[in-house]
Amino acid sequence: MELSVATHRKAGLSLLLKRMRLLHVSIFSLETFIDEECPPYAILSHTWGDQEITLQELQSKEMILLLQSAKTFISDRAYFFNNQKYGPGCLKIAGCALQAEKDGFEYIWCDTCCIDKTNNTELSEAINSMYLWYRDRLCYAYLADVPSADREAPGQRSSNLAESRWFTRGWTLQELIAPASIVFFDAGWHPIGTRSDNRDLIATRTGIDCHVLDGEDPLKCSVASRMSWAAQRQTTRLEDLAYCLMGLFGVNMPLIYGEKTKAFLRLQTEIMRISEDHSLFAWRRPEGSSATCGLLASQPRYFNESRSIAPLLQSDDEDSKTPFSMTSRGVNIALPLSEVNARRYSVPDHCQLFFARLDCYDTNDGRGPLGLYLIRDSGGPFRRYLPDRIDPASRIVPTLARSRTTIYVAQNDNNAQKARSQWSFSFRVPDLPPGLSEQGVILKLVTNDAMPHVSWNPEERQVNYPERSAGLGAMLYLGRKDGSVKVLLIGLDSKLHARYIFRGGANIVNTVVWRKNLGVQLESFVVRQYSDQWHVICLNDKTPSAETTLDLGSWEQVERARPRFYQRKCIKVWKERKVKIRLLVGERWLGSQRIHDVRFA
Repeated sequence: MELSVATHRKAGLSLLLKRMRLLHVSIFSLETFIDEECPPYAILSHTWGDQEITLQELQSKEMILLLQSAKTFISDRAYFFNNQKYGPGCLKIAGCALQAEKDGFEYIWCDTCCIDKTNNTELSEAINSMYLWYRDRLCYAYLADVPSADREAPGQRSSNLAESRWFTRGWTLQELIAPASIVFFDAGWHPIGTRSDNRDLIATRTGIDCHVLDGEDPLKCSVASRMSWAAQRQTTRLEDLAYCLMGLFGVNMPLIYGEKTKAFLRLQTEIMRISEDHSLFAWRRPEGSSATCGLLASQPRYFNESRSIAPLLQSDDEDSKTPFSMTSRGVNIALPLSEVNARRYSVPDHCQLFFARLDCYDTNDGRGPLGLYLIRDSGGPFRRYLPDRIDPASRIVPTLARSRTTIYVAQNDNNAQKARSQWSFSFRVPDLPPGLSEQGVILKLVTNDAMPHVSWNPEERQVNYPERSAGLGAMLYLGRKDGSVKVLLIGLDSKLHARYIFRGGANIVNTVVWRKNLGVQLESFVVRQYSDQWHVICLNDKTPSAETTLDLGSWEQVERARPRFYQRKCIKVWKERKVKIRLLVGERWLGSQRIHDVRFA
């Protein structure tokens, strides 16, 4: 192994909490140690499974005898996988004890049996201390889902290691980074190699920087970069997504199971107390999510694309330092602000839109500092707007002001929900003009069944978007039952801009729409096709109208003579009549409702 017992005698014992339980590798007794009396120990990292051994079970003599028997049994590799007497939890502890004993340790620590999880105070104390317990120790990472070496197909060692569930769990992130050395073991307790041996594979699999895997202090990495390491990890309980990251950020906080996503908000609040790194705010929500929110992310997964974001180097000028904090009014922060064109980003008339520059940048992008959008109602607090975007400041506001404005950015989700419910988008579609109706033109509107919240109000002839969600809202069919058909597609794009365009009707409604006297039964694939390809059919932002030429021809019965038999017969002929239909789409605000009026010209 890379580390000896002598090395561990000098390892940061003063950082341990006052009380720590360790398990003796021979007699399997739990012993409690205080402060620097704690002896060297090896530590186990694993993923929880069935039949884990708890602290209470270790109080029984039968369990101790079973572990001692399993430890002896494991040394006989030939029978390891044919045993039915020992459960997986028993073999896990016994295998760890056997390996530690080989490496010269008398004690091991394992979270399944060295913490009394029935004691909330002890559990909170242990979770807050866990990073320190792993730090500078020799760690055995037991990968139960990696087949034993004697049962593994040739050449599958690396791929099996990379695909292990161990790399997807939240708690194993700190267990991968904190120890001085990690040795990986397969299901049969055969060594797979160390963290250093598999550094490149692990870096590719996890996104963690190689220099951190080599032992550099992760606190030197940006907040956003560290958050990105956890973006694709999972925990059984939602709160643990925050609690498992406390050590990586050097913070402590009480455990409150049941608070759900508030735990991650509390974690970020604690980070703000000790860090001025603006990359904490450089996250992106998925496209199509709510239009407003606070400065703090509600989930680690929003940092999935933030690995390369780093803080700007501060000058010695005191004015360039921007401390920030959480208050009852939201995040109090000083940022350079520049007002931008609100109408370009579909902002209500009673709101202002600003671009705020952050003191961070993308190391893969040479365009300088990044920024985000903030919106404010008249006299109200700021909120983040368009949270799916983090843009280079030089692209949005080339001449951004250097002076900083101290503002409050509301974090309360209730405020964001209230704003979201107050703003709505609508398309108002008129009935056909009498002239077109007399020529046999029929208008039929069908809403997109893939967006159930979009509704059609026939009394007001209005398509409503109550949740400001992007997507194809409705299709307007113009034509004759026995003639040509045109389709007007209307909706909102990802930036909440109104979109509308005519499409040829034949390829959309053939054998689908015009049935049973114009009874419209749209099949779902028609709607999905245009929802998925919305970016393809969008018009330009500046397009004020859409127009089409509709063939209004009809079949008429006429009598024609058949020369050979000198008989007359009624046949149908097509009589062409074309008319140009032009639709104008105007925009207006009615209170907090944005209405796009569709009218015939």
